[in-house]
Amino acid sequence: MKTLKAIKNWFFGGCVYFTAITLILLLLNLPENNSAGIAVTRVLLIFPCGLLLSLGWTLWKSGLPRWGRALLLYIIDVLSVFLLLYLPFSATGEAAAQLLMFVLLSVVFWIVFGLVALVTRRIRRLMEED
Repeated sequence: MKTLKAIKNWFFGGCVYFTAITLILLLLNLPENNSAGIAVTRVLLIFPCGLLLSLGWTLWKSGLPRWGRALLLYIIDVLSVFLLLYLPFSATGEAAAQLLMFVLLSVVFWIVFGLVALVTRRIRRLMEED
């Protein structure tokens, strides 16, 4: 029963990511083309990306040490976005721009993770003082 609930939560999370990413891509594409559509091939790659993002957050809730969870989440999230959303539709050439995108995504991830770690550490210390 636990496994079925975990799979259900994983697919639900994947559907939520699929909806959010699709809406963001539609809104980003709307002013550019003056149309309300995105390529079918891009839509087909959004769902596996959403499932991988959901898997990363499912593993985040596991009992692994915090650094292991952060590393797994980083690897799964960055690679899924980079390989399934960015690379298939990026302009040919410009390898430096693709590397810069990967580096910027990595920096943003680690900044957010560092802020979350600082806040949780501070909350834990305040709870221990009481």
